[in-house]
Amino acid sequence: MKPEDRERLDRLFEAALAHGDAGTMIVTPRISEVTLFATMMDLLKQNDELQRRVTTLENRLKG
Repeated sequence: MKPEDRERLDRLFEAALAHGDAGTMIVTPRISEVTLFATMMDLLKQNDELQRRVTTLENRLKG
């Protein structure tokens, strides 16, 4: 695995660990489902933050 890909994979698993409690919402959790769900939660959080920042920058440009 390329070093930059390994870094991304590490970040995904760190995100999954940070949101591991999200797996309790699944009726019959499997580790792969919990990991994917938690990772998606983190990606959505990052997306929301980026959207907020873009909106702020757009508003500044409009004056």
